[in-house]
Amino acid sequence: MLRISAVVVNYNSGPHLQTCVESLVKYLNLDNGFDEIIIVDNDSTDFSIDSVADNPKAKCIRLQENKGYGGGCNVGFMRANGDVLLFMNPDVTLLTPVELARESLEQNPNCAVVAPGIIEQNELCNTLRPFPSVLREIPQELGIASPATCWKNFSESSGPERTFLFSDCYAQGSILFVRRDAFERIGGFDEAFFLYLEEVDLFRRLVDAGFVFLYDSRCLVKHRSGGSSNSLDWRKTAIRLNSRLLYYTKHVSISKLATYRAMIILVLLVKIVVCLPGVLLRFMNPRKIRAYLYALDIYLRGHRPWHP
Repeated sequence: MLRISAVVVNYNSGPHLQTCVESLVKYLNLDNGFDEIIIVDNDSTDFSIDSVADNPKAKCIRLQENKGYGGGCNVGFMRANGDVLLFMNPDVTLLTPVELARESLEQNPNCAVVAPGIIEQNELCNTLRPFPSVLREIPQELGIASPATCWKNFSESSGPERTFLFSDCYAQGSILFVRRDAFERIGGFDEAFFLYLEEVDLFRRLVDAGFVFLYDSRCLVKHRSGGSSNSLDWRKTAIRLNSRLLYYTKHVSISKLATYRAMIILVLLVKIVVCLPGVLLRFMNPRKIRAYLYALDIYLRGHRPWHP
């Protein structure tokens, strides 16, 4: 039976972390150290790591710097002993045993990832989306189109529980069961993605390596979105745009990258012009302008690592 190492990356997640760990203790097989729980704290300042530091069933790693989500996952991976890496945000809690995900990986040797069903706001949400596209990017950035989805329509079949393989899209990265040898083969998370799109890049590289993935809504979790990222304020916009530029730099042609950069520069200029009167009249937060100016600079000069 495959062993599971749960790796939870924490950053100022408040009470969410303790709830997350309690669900892991409930549903993992921790007897005799078979499965394990590893908490990686990205230099939090809210003392949330202290709520689980004395838990004998969890190993806590306190970092002296914020390495981002992918960097924190890689640190946890280096300390993990399991055959399966359960990467998850601290604002996620398990609602069902992990045995279904474990069995799915055992029965599908070419499957690199099991993506569980995620419940947000009491509904099973759309967690599968196509890989980013330059043509879809601009309407989304302007707020006139929502992210496209390749979600399977449960209404076309009987019952809400569905399991299917996929390879033409990616799954939300708040929780993923990842086969260890596949993760090692592609070199883990790219730590240049400080936050956002690190899972998209991971899925893209796994597809390129010939792996497939499994969605399994029989395995359910609850996600309280924004448990850590809410503390980032205006920086969320800047980091997201920075990560998108890195993704396109890695995965599209030079001509498509140039087109994407030019279009985003135009969009950012429009946003700055639109927001400027509101900032001057003091009814709009000036930090929005700060995020757009930061993004404009990197799209003009090229991606650079984000430093908290």
